[in-house]
Amino acid sequence: MWKPQMSRPAARRLKRTLTELVIVGALFRLALMFTVPLYPADDLLPGYNDEPLHLHYVDKVRTSGRWPVYRPTSEPSDSLQAEFMQSPLYYFLAAPVSKFADAVHDGWGLYGARLVSVVCGLLAALFAARTAMVWSGDPKVTVGVLTAMLLAPNAVLFTSIVTNDALLLCTAALAIHSLALCRTESAGVSRQVLTGVFLASAVWAKLSGLTLFPLAWFAGRPGDPPQERWLARLRVLVVALLLVMPLYAWNLAHYGQVIPGGVKPLVERYAPQSATGFEGGALRHPAAAVKFWARSAAQPFFTRWGSLLEKATSLAWVVWWGGVTLFGALLLLGDRPRGTMFILAVVCVAIGFIWRGSFMFQVEFRLFAPAFPALAVLTSRAAATLRVSPTVQAVLWVAPVLIAVAVR
Repeated sequence: MWKPQMSRPAARRLKRTLTELVIVGALFRLALMFTVPLYPADDLLPGYNDEPLHLHYVDKVRTSGRWPVYRPTSEPSDSLQAEFMQSPLYYFLAAPVSKFADAVHDGWGLYGARLVSVVCGLLAALFAARTAMVWSGDPKVTVGVLTAMLLAPNAVLFTSIVTNDALLLCTAALAIHSLALCRTESAGVSRQVLTGVFLASAVWAKLSGLTLFPLAWFAGRPGDPPQERWLARLRVLVVALLLVMPLYAWNLAHYGQVIPGGVKPLVERYAPQSATGFEGGALRHPAAAVKFWARSAAQPFFTRWGSLLEKATSLAWVVWWGGVTLFGALLLLGDRPRGTMFILAVVCVAIGFIWRGSFMFQVEFRLFAPAFPALAVLTSRAAATLRVSPTVQAVLWVAPVLIAVAVR
């Protein structure tokens, strides 16, 4: 485990840079919080088509105080219940804040719920940056991670609106950070238990958080005897599994499946439409899911790129960050056992993404939310080796948005 060694002036400069990044990231999110329309519109910031459903979930918790259950009916409002099959943690956190905001000013409940997402995004960025410092000890990597977490278009958008992806990003960053601390000399049983709590929280935020569970392997300290390493891994997994069992029991009792919508008949029963424009539900083959993501990953606000300049920027964006991510993975393969955890996090979430794209009805970049803290480490480590400054990284992250604004 590397320890950061910096002079006091260097430490002050790093602190100032990180603070400035957090301020900029917060301002971006607050701006989107108040300007993105609730319902999709033909604007530069068109809104997110599922946000009204997530807000309806929040409002239902606000008014009833209970965990709602999706019950298909013939009522026109039936479609607003589609997110009731989601894990409830985000909605129970957002409900009191939304209620308080509405009490302050009628109609501000939306902004109260969105504020929860903003806080989740900022916390995720801070813990991801702390993870980078603990593991690499390199200020450049730390600044790069914070830049990615705070300025990458999808990360900004989905931590500015009402969606449980914001809490999933936050709990994933907490779990990865806690696993990094598990490998330090001062870590003990309490840290391992807390790591299990964070892994379970990711599932209570969204069921796809389950893809992070294999990371429990890294709870064992490298210098410990094999028996101690296995006990550490077992403690993390047992705590996490015990805490998610009530959620699974609820889903089985009300939907007949541990993961609602994870089997095609339930998809056809509850959500036959496609959120990505592919009618009829699923993309039938994993290759189609990957191809669709590659084509849409650089569309940060879910608009279709029309001009040649927009299409060229989209392609260049995907190729650049894809290459940087692969280069970062190669670097961290030689940095074992520190770097392997980040690679495995991305691989596990990618497998879950491909599975979802094959059997479900959504293929969007946001489905990589549990892996984004790890992706940020991979890209930042590679960018630091390539001597790409955090300022240039910031410009590259938002380049598609800048081009979209310029051509409209």
